[in-house]
Amino acid sequence: MEEGGWQALKTLAILVALLVTSSSVLAQATLGQLSGQWVVDSVQLRRATAQALTADDPNYIGAVLEVSGQRLAWVYRPGGELDDTCIGPRWNGAVVECIVGSFGPSGSALTYMGDQLRLEWYDNAILTLQRVK
Repeated sequence: MEEGGWQALKTLAILVALLVTSSSVLAQATLGQLSGQWVVDSVQLRRATAQALTADDPNYIGAVLEVSGQRLAWVYRPGGELDDTCIGPRWNGAVVECIVGSFGPSGSALTYMGDQLRLEWYDNAILTLQRVK
C-alpha cells in the first residue's frame, strides 16, 4: 500500500476510535446528569411536504424543559405550545420512554452533548437546548 493509502487508513482508524469513545460517553450519561433546566435556543427543520413550524419558531424559542430522574416536563408559559410531560422517564440510548405520559413523538431521540441537548420533536423539528446556568 502506498504512503497516502496508509495515511488515509490511519486517519480512518482514529476517526472510528473517536466515534466509539464519544458514543460510549453519551451512553453513560444518565437523566441524573441532565437534571436541571434547559432552554430551547434553536429550532431546525427537516424537509417535509407540509410544515407547521418555522426555523427558530418563536413559539418554541425560550421554552424551558425541566429534567429530573422522576420526570421531564415543559414549564408552562402563556402562548407556549410545548406541554409534553413524562413521568418515570427511562433513557434507552437516545430514546426516552415514559411510565406515564409521553415526551415527543414515538421513537424520537434525545442526544446529550455537554451543556447542550438535541431533541427530535414533532413536525420534523430538531430542538437544541442549552443548560440554564
